[in-house]
Amino acid sequence: MKKWLSRLRYNHVLISDKFGLGETPSAQAHLSNFLRLQAVALIALFFCAFAPAAVYAQAWSGILDPSRAIDWRNNPAMNFTIPSGNWSKCVTTACNAVTSSGTGVTAAQINAAIASAPANTYVSLGSGVFNLSSCISWAGHSNVVLRGNGPTNTIIKFSGGGCGGYSGNTMIQMQAASNTYDQSAANLPGGSNSLTITGTAGTAIGGPTGPGLYPQGATQITVSGVGSDTPKVGTLLMIDQANDTALAPGWLQCSVTTAGSACSENGNNGGRKINGVNYEQVQAVRLTAINGSTYTISPGLYANNMRSSQHPGAWWNFSSGLCTQCGIENLTLDYYAASVTSGLNIYDCYQCWLKNLRVLSGGGRSDIVLVQSNTIIIRDSYFFQTAGSSSGGGYVTDVVETSDALIENNIYDQVDNPLMFENGSGFIIAYNFSHNNIFTNPNWVIDVFPSHDSGSMMNLYEGNNFTQISQDTQHGPSPVITYFRNKIAGNQPVPNPKTEFTTPIELQANQRGMNFIGNVLGISTCAGGTFNGLPADKNSQCVGGALTGPSVQAAYENSPGVSSASCPNAIYMLGWPTASCVGSSGNLLSDPGTASTLMRWGNYDTVTGAVRWNANEAAPAATNYINANFSSSYFSSLAHGLPASFYYGGKPTWWNGTHGTPPFPPIGPDVAGGDLGGVGGHAYANLARLCFENTPLDALNYVGLAALSFDSGSCYGTNSGTSTAPTPTGLSALVN
Repeated sequence: MKKWLSRLRYNHVLISDKFGLGETPSAQAHLSNFLRLQAVALIALFFCAFAPAAVYAQAWSGILDPSRAIDWRNNPAMNFTIPSGNWSKCVTTACNAVTSSGTGVTAAQINAAIASAPANTYVSLGSGVFNLSSCISWAGHSNVVLRGNGPTNTIIKFSGGGCGGYSGNTMIQMQAASNTYDQSAANLPGGSNSLTITGTAGTAIGGPTGPGLYPQGATQITVSGVGSDTPKVGTLLMIDQANDTALAPGWLQCSVTTAGSACSENGNNGGRKINGVNYEQVQAVRLTAINGSTYTISPGLYANNMRSSQHPGAWWNFSSGLCTQCGIENLTLDYYAASVTSGLNIYDCYQCWLKNLRVLSGGGRSDIVLVQSNTIIIRDSYFFQTAGSSSGGGYVTDVVETSDALIENNIYDQVDNPLMFENGSGFIIAYNFSHNNIFTNPNWVIDVFPSHDSGSMMNLYEGNNFTQISQDTQHGPSPVITYFRNKIAGNQPVPNPKTEFTTPIELQANQRGMNFIGNVLGISTCAGGTFNGLPADKNSQCVGGALTGPSVQAAYENSPGVSSASCPNAIYMLGWPTASCVGSSGNLLSDPGTASTLMRWGNYDTVTGAVRWNANEAAPAATNYINANFSSSYFSSLAHGLPASFYYGGKPTWWNGTHGTPPFPPIGPDVAGGDLGGVGGHAYANLARLCFENTPLDALNYVGLAALSFDSGSCYGTNSGTSTAPTPTGLSALVN
């Protein structure tokens, strides 16, 4: 180590000479900074040689305290590659019957084919329109994919009431042969499918530590009271703990509505319910080893607040049943004539996927419901319209007690909410595009709900082009979600502008510990021409004018004790109990803790017209179960640079498109010359948006409907669906 540091002093002369920096104060300041970073890198490399894998530097290291993030690079969905590209066609008698029946095939025949298919094969549906009046079901038959000839060639049109699913009927059951649910008697203490967690083993890698506190990152749990339906290696355990039952600072998972302690506006009944208390904070993990009462799990614990006082435990499906490596690819799912709650259930699934789908209308509540699952991939797909477009419905993906999913490179067109989280953890939602969201109030801006109930945590949103992020507290708050390099406009460009609730970011009361880094926020207006004064994000949209008008948003922040001016038309709307700047809604009160625990760094916004590297905004103080995020003095001297991604080690191999390939990353304070206007050149259209803008309408199958003739093969390169390996973590160094 001494030799390395001595070499750095020698390098001071070598680098000055080589680059002609000379001895000017400015040059020497740059050089000193360079050498300081080199020293830090070498010292880090030295310690990495002897450190456990869990402590290797993350892409967010030095920007976020570890209590505010997890290792998204090694998320189980990132370490899973969809395997079906190498699978062979199923040729059993039942599978051949599907082929020979053509478009006259029935759902029963498809189900028989799935049940008969050998492992690692696909059931093939040919070209044509398939009219099905009953549901398709995997019934736990694993390692089988249902594959069409492309979304414009293979179209399944569903009708009827479907079959039983999670919280209502569905048309597709991608799920285990039988399913338990959180409040089943078997999952309660003393039941056949439950256990109590009495402690943890292993080294903490993130959050605070203390008596009775189970550390973030723990990969071993000690258990007691294991039910008779004993879990085994490979079981998905749903780890949970009791909700908080009163207001408190910091990390809060709570849904009570009691006056003086209300955490939510309307309460909730999610998760297990034990002694009258809900257990909504759930992480789905895989059991990888059993040694007596010590269970090894993967990944480790995400939460900072797991503690003995909240009686943590776990539960699992009957007989540990799962649908493993089940998938649907290359077809259209049309639910316009179906009368179901959700179009598709992914329920007790592990390593399951949806890829290159076109999904139309969906169920009365959601297109897809993800329940009690882990390692799910939804990518390269197009979702058009949702059957429900009101409170309590209209969701494309409804997330319930699911962890570690990758939702990437999808298009959401004329839908209410692309994503609605009841409770999910470890998700990566990235490089998606949402357009022309539809709500019952046609003037109201609406888009993504990263938190609608208590229980979500440690999710990452990166590179998306969304209209709005709304973490509401209708059923309870969720802590610590990260937003990195997204473009979030707060309104829709002409010809579909809105006039109400035009804020890009809404974090309601008790939503604590959020991170906003490198985002581009807000939308500007046209000056002159047909759309004078209306929002746009491309100069071409301003017919007869130019995209040089002022910001749609009129204030930087609305929050209690700061300002309510122009509410709700600010870049950030923080800590209010409802979608307006009022002090209370029922028993739920406004919350200054939403703003005081918020981390903001390197975001561009259209109100200030600049990138904000504000050290005070980047360094919230410590609070319950969330450490201080460094200090303002630390950020005052920190270089204004950001990594390209928080979950990729570099440009992913799938980042190429037939309609042009934008730079990677496409959004952020370090991006210049972007093709999206009114935001200082800091944003390019991502691949999903380029696909949307360059794909014609389907005038053959859906005349007059404005649905795209979508097929991912016409938009994205041949490597779509694969990704670069995460940044290496097993580095070592030779130390003399």
